[in-house]
Amino acid sequence: MLTEKQVLFHQTFGFLTLRRLFSPDEVETINRELIRRLDAVYHDRPFDGAIRHSAAMMGPDTPFFASLLEDQRFLGAARQLYGDDVIASGSSGNRYVGNSDWHPDVGATHPGGPKFAIYLEQVGADTGALRVIPGSHRSPFHDRLREDLGLSLI
Repeated sequence: MLTEKQVLFHQTFGFLTLRRLFSPDEVETINRELIRRLDAVYHDRPFDGAIRHSAAMMGPDTPFFASLLEDQRFLGAARQLYGDDVIASGSSGNRYVGNSDWHPDVGATHPGGPKFAIYLEQVGADTGALRVIPGSHRSPFHDRLREDLGLSLI
């Protein structure tokens, strides 16, 4: 359950940080499912840090990941932020490599729900921390950034 302060923060800045949401056992399960799934998908190209590995985490070999779509820590927060009619659209696991340019995750400023990202390792400015442009989830700032950065709609 999000606090009123968290809801207001999200409305203002467009993101929230929820620390230590999982128990150590859950983190272990998440890591195990992620590694097993990515190793299966990329069995012929083991991860060497050169290219990103990504896979859907919705199959029978990733039951914990799949269950997170209905986990109240996520579904409850999504409903608080976007209303009771939110629908989860999927779950994926990634091993990222390098930097990415600023980009919106959706083509509109009013998505049907939030995107949740789980970091399994400590990250910082030099090691892959997520960077958010506060307020870029709302127009006219969102539209201006798209225009200034030459981004097309997704």
